[in-house]
Amino acid sequence: MLIYDKFCDMTQECQTTPITERISASWEQEPCLAWIKTFLDEVPEASLYMVGGAVRDSILERPNKDYDIVACGVTPEKLAAQLKKIGKVDLVGVNFGVFKFHPANVSNPQYFIDIALPRTEIPAGTGGSRDVEVASDPHTPIETDLARRDFTFNALAFNLRTHTLIDPHGGRADLDARVVRAVGDPRARFQEDYTRVLRALRFAVQLDAKIEPDTWDALKQFTGNLLDTRENKRLVPPETIGIEFLKALHADPLKTLELWDASGALPIVMPEIATLQTCEQSPDVHSEGTVWEHTLTALRVLTTKDFTERFGNADLLTQLGVLLHDVGKPITQSEPDPKNGRIHFFGHEKEGAQIIPRMRERIKFDSAQEHSPFHVSMDDLAWIIENHMVSGAMRASTIERKFITRAERGKALQAVMFCDAYGTFDAQGRNGAEGYKQFVENPINKVRVALQVSADAKNPLVCAADLMARGVKPGPELGALLKEAREIELNGEHNKEKIMSALLKGATNES
Repeated sequence: MLIYDKFCDMTQECQTTPITERISASWEQEPCLAWIKTFLDEVPEASLYMVGGAVRDSILERPNKDYDIVACGVTPEKLAAQLKKIGKVDLVGVNFGVFKFHPANVSNPQYFIDIALPRTEIPAGTGGSRDVEVASDPHTPIETDLARRDFTFNALAFNLRTHTLIDPHGGRADLDARVVRAVGDPRARFQEDYTRVLRALRFAVQLDAKIEPDTWDALKQFTGNLLDTRENKRLVPPETIGIEFLKALHADPLKTLELWDASGALPIVMPEIATLQTCEQSPDVHSEGTVWEHTLTALRVLTTKDFTERFGNADLLTQLGVLLHDVGKPITQSEPDPKNGRIHFFGHEKEGAQIIPRMRERIKFDSAQEHSPFHVSMDDLAWIIENHMVSGAMRASTIERKFITRAERGKALQAVMFCDAYGTFDAQGRNGAEGYKQFVENPINKVRVALQVSADAKNPLVCAADLMARGVKPGPELGALLKEAREIELNGEHNKEKIMSALLKGATNES
């Protein structure tokens, strides 16, 4: 056990420190944790320990409302009985020594705190997170429970009675040094659960940390197992791979790609991205290099002032759109033109869109709840990839449909096109900024202004009844005139009679 700020007897609880006082003060202000004092007063033989991510993130002063507690020294029967006095208890995980507790003072009925008895685990060694034999015992020391965890900074416990930190594996020091280190034997930890490979990569990105050399060497030995199956079921589900990748990507796209590539996870899980590294492009159009280099350059644009002033912080749909916008290029790459050496990628946007659903067998981006920040519609992602080459010669109604009608998706498409243009450099080192402004940004802004000026923007000024009142009969002609009316309106004409006159004059001339 490591003690901070002062020495103490290893057989006694350590005194509080400035950090533990800060952690205690922050948790005491949490309404969902108000029941803890009552519980400890009424069950004096019990020790409650906050464990895992809540302790880690509190030390780092990062927000975390996902609380996990280990209850030592109290039988499961007494634990359940006491919890029922101060809230509701779901026994769904009771066979694994886990109680899902809903405090009485919390209004959200979906909010639960996991309260577990201290556990030991005997992994089957298959690499599946569920292939483990669990033994719960209220008399198991908290240090034994912590020894089964993945990384040292997750093997921390905070005694909620004495307000002291329990740190048998040096997790606090590793947090300070920003080091990802496996608990005990790294190879054994990854063999127990292949998901830990992805968690190590994710923590390294989120914490801007380095992976300790022995842990890194062991990790690389297991990236090839990420798609392993047992009894026709994936040991690491595509949903889990997707969540871990998205959490890392959202924190830092470039470091995520760097680590996934260096570890060997990228060619295993997403070979479509790995092949971009060897996909050459024409130097006169893409002097930045291969499709991989172009993609990295486009991802760097996400954090530039030019980007954030226009779009704010990039969401995951935008980040994934930039990452995968040219994923169809290796399939469509032409031989160099014998006349000028130019390499073409005709139709790469359509091929790229078709790749997205095929990736679901290995990685899913839409498994989180729909309103979760880590949920990305794969249909929207495929649509963005298919449309990222849309021309500047778009009709105003096309701009409205693609960029404005579905605002969130349209914003992501425009943001991807921005990064693509600003990440493309010609032979003279000029990027595509001017072309983007002329053919994408300015036309879109013109339509937006037209919509803002129109007081009835969501309802076109000219409707079918207006045209039928002037003698136009239902049919294809009526539909075509309505589309043209909307086009005129979106190009800045907001006088209904002028639109009608232009339409009917045109119809008369054509007849």
